[in-house]
Amino acid sequence: GIHTLSATTVDQVGNRSTITRQVTVDNTRPQVTLTVPTSGEFNPTGITLEGVDAFGLDRLTANIYNESNTTLIRSCSSFVSPALTGTLNCSVAGLGEATYTIRANARDRAGNISTTVTLPFTIDTT
Repeated sequence: GIHTLSATTVDQVGNRSTITRQVTVDNTRPQVTLTVPTSGEFNPTGITLEGVDAFGLDRLTANIYNESNTTLIRSCSSFVSPALTGTLNCSVAGLGEATYTIRANARDRAGNISTTVTLPFTIDTT
């Protein structure tokens, strides 16, 4: 939320000077949604990730791992600061037919990171 901070200084003869500033404290995680794919098997053109944060996003990230979820195959990231909403499109061109796992998240300008969205999917071009 928004808070007001004031600081006052007084010199040796009693002269006062006060300064007041508003600051925003953001302890809320941004929200992230994986909009494409929504589940399972698809004939892909890419992955779409959407994020939102009341005080401003910094970055959206989507990582694609192999079926056992142990090897990073591709990473896509986009700076969207200082937008309140953002979209990341990540190409899956060149990935072969197989099962993969997407792990995606958003980071806001305060450094808060969303809960990671995880979705297994299968590329099937038949």
